[in-house]
Amino acid sequence: MAKPTRSLLILSLLVPACIDTGFPVSSLGSTADPMPEGTTSTSAADETGASSTTEPGSEGDTAPVAAPEILEITAAPSRLSEGDILTLTAVVTDPDGLADIVGVALRAPDDTLYGVFSQVSAGTFSTAISWAQIHAVIPIEFTSPEQRPFRIDVTDAAALVTSETLQVTLTCDQSNAEGACDGQCVALDSLEHCGACGVECPLDGGCVQGRCVSPCGNGVIDPGEQCDGDDLQGFDCESLGLSGDLSCGRNCTFDTSSCM
Repeated sequence: MAKPTRSLLILSLLVPACIDTGFPVSSLGSTADPMPEGTTSTSAADETGASSTTEPGSEGDTAPVAAPEILEITAAPSRLSEGDILTLTAVVTDPDGLADIVGVALRAPDDTLYGVFSQVSAGTFSTAISWAQIHAVIPIEFTSPEQRPFRIDVTDAAALVTSETLQVTLTCDQSNAEGACDGQCVALDSLEHCGACGVECPLDGGCVQGRCVSPCGNGVIDPGEQCDGDDLQGFDCESLGLSGDLSCGRNCTFDTSSCM
């Protein structure tokens, strides 16, 4: 009876190796299912219930950043003349908080910097710039009042910039001059600036209505002259509603000092 018992023992050892598991024998003993292609393994944190999955396009996303806003800008005076000081005030806000505003600048439309604003209170910034300082940045030169544009730039910590432009009138009203040359208000009927800046007339000539006239005293009536020497163009005191002797003055205008 000992021999049959040994045969049964050998058979019991061989049967498990022949069971059809659906996998190669070499894979027996592995309890993990094959991982589908393209999937990633779950981290230890995932096994505790915490999710480590990132939705497509969401990696690195942050809350949207909003640009600063300009609520109001004022300029005083609105008409600037030689010797005046222009004061600009900007009231601003920022959806991300006033602390997010890092600077307010005053520029020309071509980005030329005039200066920067200083904070005077929460959300309120101010700056002052003189006629001379404006001229030093961009020359003041005109034959009639000039509309000078000034751009206010408000920048936040994210380098977002909000801008607004206003116009200030540059004029020579206070000096009763027609224009400005090299930052100074001047009369445009002078020998140095006849009708425009830098248009010079001969010293023995003149400037009439913005035009240089030929030297007075050449005996010929030139543009702008009422007379020249003895040529009175047929006028006399009577034609002017007076009596007496009409003469021609040194500036080629009628001399009525002898008329009555």
